[in-house]
Amino acid sequence: AQSLTKGILFNWDATYASYGGSFAVHNPDIPLGEFHLDAIVRYDMRHSMGIQVDEPVLDTEQNTEWLTARLRFDRETTWQLFGEPIHWLTDVGYRRLLGTAADSIGFADYWELGGGLGLTPKAAVPLIHHAELGAALLIGEDVIGFSIGLSVDF
Repeated sequence: AQSLTKGILFNWDATYASYGGSFAVHNPDIPLGEFHLDAIVRYDMRHSMGIQVDEPVLDTEQNTEWLTARLRFDRETTWQLFGEPIHWLTDVGYRRLLGTAADSIGFADYWELGGGLGLTPKAAVPLIHHAELGAALLIGEDVIGFSIGLSVDF
């Protein structure tokens, strides 16, 4: 198998450049009683190109575009850390790949269902604005996956 995959799956070096932009309509704090809703619709576009690639088959240049819609609900729990309340978070999102991006990976869209815990340790850790630990399930036609993440905002 090594002779078939050498330079494609293994034993290759490459440097790529990527740049782009996005446009979003975002309302980050809609009060719903004890809950808060964060709503966003976003369009992203990225252009990637190989700068130094040692295998010609991997030397590509492409545009990638996608649309994302996401709703996030959060609410304080009775738990505390550093004297601040821990929030539980629930996300539902949808992503649609546009243009040739869907052709490259074999599917055009998927749903993301996730949850986690968040904390804003204002007084105890002044450099950290917000921290979250979460997980999500990704579901779409011919695709299923998951993600686990830790996010820290400074």
